[in-house]
Amino acid sequence: MGSEPDADRGIRRTGPCAVETLVAVRGCLPLAAVGIGARGTVVHWGSGASALFGRRRKHVLGAPAADILPVTGALNASARAGDHHWLDGAGDLTGAGTAMAGRARVPVPGRGRADVLWWSYPLAAPAPVRLLVLATGTARLQRQRALRGTRIVPSFGHHRWFPEAAELGARLPRLLGRQARAAAAPAVSRIRELGCPVVEVHRPAGQDDPALVAWNAQVSGGCGEDPRLPG
Repeated sequence: MGSEPDADRGIRRTGPCAVETLVAVRGCLPLAAVGIGARGTVVHWGSGASALFGRRRKHVLGAPAADILPVTGALNASARAGDHHWLDGAGDLTGAGTAMAGRARVPVPGRGRADVLWWSYPLAAPAPVRLLVLATGTARLQRQRALRGTRIVPSFGHHRWFPEAAELGARLPRLLGRQARAAAAPAVSRIRELGCPVVEVHRPAGQDDPALVAWNAQVSGGCGEDPRLPG
């Protein structure tokens, strides 16, 4: 997604002089699961989505996904080209597309805007969910001292490298609920095929912090938030 790392996958160049170092990668357990159907409408809205976006299920089911999940632009002036529009992946609802990820500021009724990391996976028929969007807030990450002065990027990792992938596979049927549970098996298969959600931490070259080493080793906590609102 976005600008590709150099060949050693440790350096990311974002300008004529700017050099960043990939200093940590950690598996992520997203809070929210949103299902988008073949018509581009919301067909599943879990309790995690209600907590993250401040909208209840009865108000969003059947609505155009582009109206419910708008993106107002880049997170900040230094956002990279890889900060895709939320629904770039909705153009191909046949299940043949590729996984995408991004970071966005999303309007939340009554709460201003939420800083959100998201991952989208196209699914093939006959599952009612044709595009699965997983998302989580960044608040928990931003509270960690080790991450100050870094840039957090959502990405994908091989499912064998991150223990969170197995936990996500077990959790997905619950995230999808009864009505969308038929999509759980193909969704797990696609996540294994296309890559499980991870967060990359980038830091300006030469600014190492030992605290990041410890943070990178503590993978069991994931990066998800605890949902507070009912569906």
